[in-house]
Amino acid sequence: MKTFKLAVLFPLLLLLLNNCEKSSANNDGILQNEWRVQSIQMEKDFIKVPSDNNLGKNAYVLRFDDNTTFYMPTSVNEAGGKYQILSEGCIIVSDYHEFTEKSNTIENQEYFDRQLLSVFNGELSYSCTRNNLIFKSKQNAEVVFVKNRNINTD
Repeated sequence: MKTFKLAVLFPLLLLLLNNCEKSSANNDGILQNEWRVQSIQMEKDFIKVPSDNNLGKNAYVLRFDDNTTFYMPTSVNEAGGKYQILSEGCIIVSDYHEFTEKSNTIENQEYFDRQLLSVFNGELSYSCTRNNLIFKSKQNAEVVFVKNRNINTD
């Protein structure tokens, strides 16, 4: 029975790992830097980060806290979740949600927050250049980040 389970699970694991696009990204560079969301692009929708003055300074800044959790506040709420890097260029993001429940009365911020919480979830491929990080879902939605600052220099 164990042999049968291994025979079934091993090919599925290989298939999962091969679904992510390969990238020349360096996982350490991704994990050691903070990244600020610039935009979300979905099938028929391109949304830039709202530029309203009431955004907190940490709004939409992605920070990987340890080997399993990340922190990325939305416009008015603290938020974060879990992640697992399967291979270079492939990450699974889960349980991304808001920890606090302040209501947002600014429509475009609320819409952006909902889209970010929806798109930045599940199995994502990623690519990284010196100052940009792009996560892409299987539905071809993209979340584009720009390097915010290096955590090690603070």
